[in-house]
Amino acid sequence: MKHIQRTFVWLIAVMLIGGTAFSSSAQDAATLAAAKTQLDKEYRKAKSDKDAREILDRMDEKGLVIAAVDYFASALKTAPTDGRLQFAYAESVRRVADPRYELDRLEEARIQAENALSQAPNERERRLTLARVHLAMKNGDAALDALKPFLGDGTQEIDPPFDKGAHYVAAQVYKQKRDSANADFHLSTILERDSKNVDVRLELADILRRDGWYEKSAEQLGIALRHRNRDPQIYYALGKVYAHMNEPDKVIDMYRRAKTHDPDNAQARYDLAHIFLDNDNGRYAILSIRSAMAVDGRYEKHIEALKDVSTLKAVEILITAATETPDNADLFVFLGRLQLKTGNRSAAKTSFQSAKAADRTRSLARSWRNCCSKTSRKPPSPNSKRSRRKAARRPTPTCSRGWRRFTVVRATRRRSCRPPKNC
Repeated sequence: MKHIQRTFVWLIAVMLIGGTAFSSSAQDAATLAAAKTQLDKEYRKAKSDKDAREILDRMDEKGLVIAAVDYFASALKTAPTDGRLQFAYAESVRRVADPRYELDRLEEARIQAENALSQAPNERERRLTLARVHLAMKNGDAALDALKPFLGDGTQEIDPPFDKGAHYVAAQVYKQKRDSANADFHLSTILERDSKNVDVRLELADILRRDGWYEKSAEQLGIALRHRNRDPQIYYALGKVYAHMNEPDKVIDMYRRAKTHDPDNAQARYDLAHIFLDNDNGRYAILSIRSAMAVDGRYEKHIEALKDVSTLKAVEILITAATETPDNADLFVFLGRLQLKTGNRSAAKTSFQSAKAADRTRSLARSWRNCCSKTSRKPPSPNSKRSRRKAARRPTPTCSRGWRRFTVVRATRRRSCRPPKNC
């Protein structure tokens, strides 16, 4: 009952001052100030790290964690050695920092999390926060080291008590490292004790889909659907699986069902278009792009023009649409891949560069550099001095199934270039 009351207070605080969709900087500042005031009241009553984490959970639901970062940063200036403040600051930064371009903030969070853990080495919440910060920084081995007291290292005679949070973080680490077997093990361990955990089943289904086990992935998603039949993410995930299985009618049905619960998710439709393109199903790829553009709301005339057109005509229309909206990186990425399918490599390079300019953090926007740049035109001999030097610096780029990002057609001595799948 207390949890419901506190959540209601946060909701009222957001609604009175304009919600999370800010229309001006004044509203922005007023909302953050109200959130800090409410946080100050609740944090003073917190008696443990768990209480502090639950406060952040409620703020996260309302999109107000950024206020917690400022609050705990100010509090640390007056009490820099307070372990709970250090933990709360690290946890709040972890939730708002983007690991793709805010590594300096995550590094600061890591230092504070380690300082907090040094004061209470057996505190579960602090150890999990440190592991999650390492996970965000892609330091998988360091994250697993932090989780050892919960997972064991194989040397103990008695296994440590089961901890669902630790197993979930470990599964995410192994998923990040492309170690599907260990990720599957930790997720299955959670499901043995909590079979109704839908989020874990979604993670497991995604791993199975990436490894090509489409029937097993669909089976896991079907079980998840029984427990949460109004979750659009399950329908989107099922749609992706059916797209890999080349069953477009089922894909359309899943996305129609998802639309009733989440009508404004354009990203899911862009992802679906890429899957259809990977399976050489250009017709349904263009249909998916039309659906994504309809959700965006800026392409009415282009949506009508894309109806029942050839791939080459679709490329012309998409070039016009992308030029009118240079901030849409997803559209540029799809256009670039479609141009590669039609053999227009120079135009594809321009599209990928435009996508990179629109969003410099996208990995697909760099697929030209990884796949079609001049430096990779002729793969060097694996035993050459240059190859050995490059291998020592970094591993060869591969896809999830171990395929190289370029292939050589021996019969004609031509290179076939295709952007990486699921990379």
